[in-house]
Amino acid sequence: MSPAIVLVIFFVLSCGYNIYGVIASDIMSSFGMGTADAGLFLTIYQVGAAISLAMSPMLIRKLKSSGLLRFGMAAQIAGFLLLFVIPSKTAALFAFVALGIGGFYVDSGSNSYIADNYPQRKEHLIPLLHFTYSFGALVCGYLVLPFKSAEKWHLAYAIIGALMAVLLISSLSGKHHASSVSCEPEPSESASLATLVHDPSFIMYCLVILCYGSSQQICASWFPLYMENVLLAKPVFVATASTCFWVGIAACRLLGSFILGKGIKPLKVTIIGLSVSFASMILALLTSSIPFTFAMIALCGFASGSVIPFFIVDVNSWYPGSGRITSVFYILSLTAGRMVFPYLVTRLSNLISFRISLMSSSILLLAGAVLSLLVYKRRYADDTQRKSL
Repeated sequence: MSPAIVLVIFFVLSCGYNIYGVIASDIMSSFGMGTADAGLFLTIYQVGAAISLAMSPMLIRKLKSSGLLRFGMAAQIAGFLLLFVIPSKTAALFAFVALGIGGFYVDSGSNSYIADNYPQRKEHLIPLLHFTYSFGALVCGYLVLPFKSAEKWHLAYAIIGALMAVLLISSLSGKHHASSVSCEPEPSESASLATLVHDPSFIMYCLVILCYGSSQQICASWFPLYMENVLLAKPVFVATASTCFWVGIAACRLLGSFILGKGIKPLKVTIIGLSVSFASMILALLTSSIPFTFAMIALCGFASGSVIPFFIVDVNSWYPGSGRITSVFYILSLTAGRMVFPYLVTRLSNLISFRISLMSSSILLLAGAVLSLLVYKRRYADDTQRKSL
């Protein structure tokens, strides 16, 4: 399987996940649910990812990265098909579980496939992989507009499912890249579970991903809803809110290879980026000006857009040949945060305003910046001091 196919798969994964923020109100309307319940389906999605986590020890032993990726694609296709055939609340709950299971393995399988099979190119391919995710999230807000209604939203999921099916068939019928056979990591090169769990720097870095992933999900899913329900923006502006956020992320990830090529420590960029994102998210919610909100959302996305790909590059440099197990920790961190915090924002909006509940979530970005600083001091600053002695 060539890197190009993996990039396209990641693009489709992104579209399938991120259209929810734009059509959430239509799904809620078709099921007779309120805004506070909008977080339910995202939480159910993460429940599916948690189920995948429980299955991982068995599947990792039996399947290569490419097998994990294809298994995830099959699960996603099943979820999209269920949403299309039976667009009901009960069916949607089961569908989002399947999408969560599939999303877990498509995400972790894609990252580990690139990290393990293209180790010499991972510093270029990993940021590019996550750029395609950002690009998918960027364009899907506009692509889904023709289906933004209580009667048509399920058609958008049907189209994405069909695209995923075509890619799955293509990955099975195409010629396998030689490295998918020859570049499997040797057991002696792979970090053990115990090694990772007892590395404080690695655990804190995972907590950074938890904080960032939660905030990213909140911004991507609830800012469009905030624009629609609080700022009373038109549908095209609702889609633009999501687009601005992902334009920022995509631009940052596109620059990722250039930044790494300059020899800059990824964690330095992460510390500064999360701090700027924290400030810009606060500013975005302090105004009712739609243009200014767009600008701050874009800055929020841009400043911290490299956090996830830089994490993958960093930890695979710390533990070479351990792409599958480090990817599981990466997805676990995202899953834990996305299962709880986006849902809490919608529940909190029942007690206080939607604006204030979103503003309170910005604390996650600040916490991520502080944790990143601690990781940097443990991993790099102390090493620099020892070398100078």
